[in-house]
Amino acid sequence: MTLIDALYEARVTLFASAAASPDRLYVEGEGSFEFARTASRLTEMQSAGWGRLAEDTAAQ
Repeated sequence: MTLIDALYEARVTLFASAAASPDRLYVEGEGSFEFARTASRLTEMQSAGWGRLAEDTAAQ
């Protein structure tokens, strides 16, 4: 979760694969509530244009 938080904050493009969508990876047990935010961030990071904000800012 900490790695995903750091990558998200830095708007880094992440290439990863899993057997299920982020919201189905860790649905119960200790830490599942906290993982919900991580799943949300992973889903957002899949969107088209993710990381472009950082690229556009660097180009200026």
